Amino acid sequence: MIKNILVKRFILFVLFSNYYWCFAQDDLLKTLQSMVVEHRENVIATFKEDKIINIETNETVRKMNLDFRISHLFGNIGEESG
Repeated sequence: MIKNILVKRFILFVLFSNYYWCFAQDDLLKTLQSMVVEHRENVIATFKEDKIINIETNETVRKMNLDFRISHLFGNIGEESG
């Protein structure tokens, strides 16, 4: 019985003594804020297209480029429509 109490107290001591080291996010935030960006480059052609499947992207058609599309809409696939 006394041995169980000592084991429980030891486990609680270990858990609470390591509590201080659980705040690693503060150090990471300070590190990110202290980083200085020296050179920035503009990013072009992130997605290479203005649509990915059926979702719009942030790309637009550039000047002097032809945007030619062929879109098909098909009905439901079932017994009646084949």
